[in-house]
Amino acid sequence: MDTDIPCPVCYYKNWEIVGSRIYKKRRTSHLTEYHKIRYEVLFNVWEKNREEVEFSSILCRQCGFVAFLPRPTKEDIDRKYLYLSDHTSAKDELTVALPSDNLRSSELYEYMASSLKEKSANILDFGGGNGRLMPAFVREGHACYVVDYIDDALPGVEHLGSTIDDIPNDRLFDLIICSHVMEHLVEPRNIVAQLVRHLGQDGILYVEVPLEIWNEVPLPIEPVTHINFFTPQSMRALLELSGLDVMSCLEGMYTTEQGGRAFAIRAVARRAEDKHDASPDYQRNAAEAKALINPSISVKARRFLKYPDYRRKVNKRWAEAHLPRTFFWRFFN
Repeated sequence: MDTDIPCPVCYYKNWEIVGSRIYKKRRTSHLTEYHKIRYEVLFNVWEKNREEVEFSSILCRQCGFVAFLPRPTKEDIDRKYLYLSDHTSAKDELTVALPSDNLRSSELYEYMASSLKEKSANILDFGGGNGRLMPAFVREGHACYVVDYIDDALPGVEHLGSTIDDIPNDRLFDLIICSHVMEHLVEPRNIVAQLVRHLGQDGILYVEVPLEIWNEVPLPIEPVTHINFFTPQSMRALLELSGLDVMSCLEGMYTTEQGGRAFAIRAVARRAEDKHDASPDYQRNAAEAKALINPSISVKARRFLKYPDYRRKVNKRWAEAHLPRTFFWRFFN
């Protein structure tokens, strides 16, 4: 675990601590099986012989990116996935078909269909598990590939390897999808730069990450699954500094694997003609990240009115907290 790190987005060392949380090895009775396994990684793999670990949430004053300190190294992440590979339930998370798979695949296809100029495009799903987001693209006649540690790909999807280094140097793609991957990577900017080299002349990169900086400091129930936290502004900075022109980078809602709705950042980018350099303009991103951590009443109201799914979730939480249980279950469940 590293305690002295540059920002993996802009490479500056200009951090501000915005929160902290102590994780205790013995306090697991309230956890789901998923989270218990991640606690095992924390205390059996990363921090052996420790009973508790304190993590700080740190914000880059240069670009607005948020991470944890201490931060796992690439070797720590490799050891995490090696440990998880021995758990049947952890492997099932990436291979067992979910009711939401077809819906998520169709939603992604509809979002990206207008960007596909070729009737039979070459599409890479980087970090896509068994390729569960690809069926809608396969049905439309596109050639689909996946790179992930899971080598049991779905029909119509070719598994190219476990890591980005397994992709042949001369293999180019019309569309590279990187959905809910960047939040797991130690070196996201380095990975994006490598993916750019596999884009065809008019190739498009699609990146989607959960938006977890909202109304509180991002300090989740376990610090193992997600190690990177983006805002739309810091995601834009990541893509631009990796050699891309960002066509769009927007906040929205997506369908989760469990079939619910949650906030995400969707970015679409292509190769930049001119290389982007670190710019003082990115410094405004830190203030925007803080505004998401501590949103004003007007910002909360705008989000509440804009997103019906979010509105329903807020209403349900309010009802659970303030209405009698019998009343709640009768009218709100």
